[in-house]
Amino acid sequence: MLGTREARRDGRGAETASPRLDRRVRTAQWVAFSMLCFTSIQILLYAAIALTVPAFLADTDIRWQDVAGIAGSVALAGLTLRMLVVRVFSGAFPAPWLYWSSFVLVLGVLWALGLWFWTLMVAGAWWSAAYLCARAKALWSATAVLIVAPWALAAWYEYSGGGVAWGEVALVWGIALVYAPIAMSGNLASFWLYELARDAFAGREAQARLAVSEERLRFARDMHDLLGHSLSGMAVKSELAARLTDRGDPSAAAGQMREVQSAARTALREMRGAVSGYRELDLAQELDTVRGVLAASGIAVTVRGGPEAVPDDVRGPAAWVVREGATNVVRHSEAERCTVVLRREGAQVVVEVRNDGAPRAVEGAGPAGTPQGNGITGLTERVAAVGGTLEAGPSGGDGFVLRAVLPAAGAEVSPGEAARHRG
Repeated sequence: MLGTREARRDGRGAETASPRLDRRVRTAQWVAFSMLCFTSIQILLYAAIALTVPAFLADTDIRWQDVAGIAGSVALAGLTLRMLVVRVFSGAFPAPWLYWSSFVLVLGVLWALGLWFWTLMVAGAWWSAAYLCARAKALWSATAVLIVAPWALAAWYEYSGGGVAWGEVALVWGIALVYAPIAMSGNLASFWLYELARDAFAGREAQARLAVSEERLRFARDMHDLLGHSLSGMAVKSELAARLTDRGDPSAAAGQMREVQSAARTALREMRGAVSGYRELDLAQELDTVRGVLAASGIAVTVRGGPEAVPDDVRGPAAWVVREGATNVVRHSEAERCTVVLRREGAQVVVEVRNDGAPRAVEGAGPAGTPQGNGITGLTERVAAVGGTLEAGPSGGDGFVLRAVLPAAGAEVSPGEAARHRG
């Protein structure tokens, strides 16, 4: 989370947004923006009061300056709203012309509507939004001008021949100085809560990527440990065979090469065993992982059945079905509920992952929005390798189901076909 004001102002466009924000992050974003929009409403409200109350009390006609002040306040409210839209939805700071245009309008409204309590409230409301939308130098420059402006305007009134109640000016000025930081604190709290939700979501994604990277590194270390020794021995024996050949001892060289051949087959067998173990998933562990991932994404999870309903020889493919189904729910759907079903039907085991948010149209999608990427294709091959079938498609009005039917006692699959799918 960005903990200080300087950290939030580290550069325009420095914040990168996820291409697909979590539902709760989007909700926090809109809640924060809705609360910040009240600043623009305050500007219009205070300007209207500043015009109507004095005119009502003094029973005077509306001047052209009053009309100009109201028009300026409407434009000011619009520019302030635009600054907040840029800040909340893009994460960047508004363009300088937008900020300085709104600042000039603040001064114009003060001059047009006069030095009243409500006109200073307009300036305070604008400043509470500008605190979020301006860089430090521009913000404090405008702040200094706004602090001095009421006194300069009062002095100009007195110079023009009108009497000025300096005590009242000081009182209104002091109230505005208290109001502006209070309004700014509310705006800052709203924006801070949104940043907190956004950064928490980004942290969860980073944690998932880190887990994948760590697993890849672990697998790389395992491959190094398995193959490093074997390949070093094969290199030494190959060099020895070459020297024996140069010395005219082909029988000894052939013996060394046979040892190289044996070592290569052993290394290949060990590598296949390691890859097979790496690809095998634990069904119980996968169910726990899916519960955590979906719950963290704001999706209610229901699991019907358990690993005990699935025979040991097909628990691996069943775990892959659960993983792929949960991945599709998180990446390709707007689901609020997901149900994982593991049940026995005679000589078959059915594994289903259902959700109530049909996948959005994605590139390479199949009919009816069915995602037909590498995940579904690879999963179909895994299920077919044990004699099962896989179906994926819409279910009901807006639902989606991934359904695998696996043989309860294992199907007769040729060793070559099974090896091909495992490899």
